[in-house]
Amino acid sequence: MSFRRFVGRAPLSRPILMILIVFAIGLIVASNVLQSLSFRTSSNALWIALLSAMVAQELLSAARPREIAMRVSGWLYAISAALFFVRSFAVATSDATVDPWSPDGPTPLMLLWWLCFTMGATLGMVLMASERLQKELDHQASHDPLTGALNRRALLMFAEKELARCRRNGQPLSVLMMDLDHFKAINDHFGHQGGDEFLCRFVSSSQRVLRTDDVFCRFGGEEFLALLPGITSEQALLVAERIRSAYRSEMENITTISLPFNATVSIGISQYRPEEEIDDVILRADTALYQAKANGRNRCELMEFCGAE
Repeated sequence: MSFRRFVGRAPLSRPILMILIVFAIGLIVASNVLQSLSFRTSSNALWIALLSAMVAQELLSAARPREIAMRVSGWLYAISAALFFVRSFAVATSDATVDPWSPDGPTPLMLLWWLCFTMGATLGMVLMASERLQKELDHQASHDPLTGALNRRALLMFAEKELARCRRNGQPLSVLMMDLDHFKAINDHFGHQGGDEFLCRFVSSSQRVLRTDDVFCRFGGEEFLALLPGITSEQALLVAERIRSAYRSEMENITTISLPFNATVSIGISQYRPEEEIDDVILRADTALYQAKANGRNRCELMEFCGAE
């Protein structure tokens, strides 16, 4: 149960829990009725193997490539499950009497393994918790807490990598600078909570349009920026128009009252020029955005790409 919650899965269903409980009770009752040390040893090993296998399956299926502690812990439980399955089968099919106090045979080795496994599993859980905490801290450091989009700091880090790739491969890179129109009026009309809802709606509608390779961030306030690798400014203009239309359609669907303003977005587009820095590309996209605002809002303006100068 705890491991399923840790990896973000729902608890086991009630029928499965009931089956496990009945199975455990059945083993306990059978052990006391038969009064057989071999049966008790075999059933205990089987129960440990079953639980270990379930934990291993949860951890290994949920582990991401960078979650090393979760992956190692999963394999540790998998090895333990295999050993105890073998132990249960060996005891159940053997005619030899099990002596837990004998220094010979597999019993001392299983006890040693259980001691090492307990220490390893405890350390693994501590490392998994630390890994999860570090992941959450990294997410908080690189994402906007309101909309879930990347923040400006993370965007600039991605931008340097994309610029290096463009210079190396000669591929185009375009920038969209986006600003929600009449945002002060939105806050005045709906309050700041309503304004936050408009921001989140814009992010969700935009991310449905953009590709997984595109980098989208909240640049500040009601301004957003997108990096479009491998896209020319003319192609970026088409993407911008889809973003503008998607946002306007979404606002028309959720806004049932008549507003004294239009919930729209203005977008400026620019394309990377050879030897430019990212700030230069963003500045030209910002200039194009101001042109869109000056020309009536709810439109996309393209800063002409002149190529190498």
